[in-house]
Parts: sequence; C-alpha cells; structure tokens
Amino acid sequence: MRNIVVASILAILATLLWWLSTRGYIQNKTLDRLDRVASISSFCLAVILLVWSQNTRVADSHLRQAKQAVLEVIQTEVEAAQNANIGILAAIYAPDAVLLDKGETNRNPRDDVAYEGWDEIKDRYLKFWTDNKCNSMDLVDLVIEVNKNHAIATHRGVICDREYNQDVSYYELKKIKGKWFIVYLEYDNE
Repeated sequence: MRNIVVASILAILATLLWWLSTRGYIQNKTLDRLDRVASISSFCLAVILLVWSQNTRVADSHLRQAKQAVLEVIQTEVEAAQNANIGILAAIYAPDAVLLDKGETNRNPRDDVAYEGWDEIKDRYLKFWTDNKCNSMDLVDLVIEVNKNHAIATHRGVICDREYNQDVSYYELKKIKGKWFIVYLEYDNE
C-alpha cells in the first residue's frame, strides 16, 4: 500500500510539472524530458491503480464467499437442531469442538456446562431435543466476521415459533481442508 502512495505522489508531481511546462509557466529543455517522464508516470499510476482496484475486488469477492459459507454452516446448525438431525450436526462440528451452555442464569458461571468433543456435544443436543421443540427457528441480528480461515458469528436473539427469546449465541468456525466447521459454540440465555 505504501508503494502505491509513493507512486501516486510521484506521478502527481510529474503531471503537475508537465502541465506547468505545457502552459508556458516553465520553459526548459530538462522539462521537456520531464514531460515524457510525466506521461510515463501517469500511465504507470493508472496501471497501478487498476491492478490495485482489481485485487481489492477479488479480495472482497473471497470475503463475501467466505461469509456466505459460514452463514450456510450456521443455518445448517439451526435447521439440524430444529429437526433433530444428529447426522448433519456431526458433519459441521470439528471433532474436538466445544459447546458451552451458559444455563438459565447467564451471569452465574456455576450453572455453565461445557461439552467437549463431538460425543458430549451430541449428548447435549439429545437432551435439548427432549426439553425443547421449535417448529421454526430464526436468528436475530446475526453478524459474521471472517479473517482468513477463522470466523466469528454472533446473534442477539432467537425467534422460536414466532416467539422472541433473548438467547444469544457466539460461534467460532475454522476452515479445515477447504470446509468450514464449528469449533466453539456458546449459548447464553439472557
């Protein structure tokens, strides 16, 4: 980025000198050479800016694709939890994932329960399905942040069968061998 700024400044200065010489403000044989330098510099600046903007567009496209893939994993988790589909859940959790259930009192860590590894997480879902049943579930204010092969997502509530619950979740996902997996999930009943 610093190189682009330096190149831009040099091209602007060269263009300014060229403009001054063509308007008759400065007359000098050295400036005739600068005229050519300014033209070349302006062309180089245009190429640099074009390449830079293309790289920015490619990076934005990759970020959008990564966010979409993370969103799909989270939606899959919500739908599989809603439909009691243990097979789908097993496919989206990393084997050593952790699920932290903050319990009914989010400010009291004594009722928090950590489920470590897929076998314990599976048991937590089985318990969830006997205690709760939602026919439809939507996350409220889902926000996803992606940084290379890691992602964090949060939401500020759940609409379960058209009823708003203040349940908050915090997801951590990791891209492993080209696929996104949940490595940490925290449920918090506010």
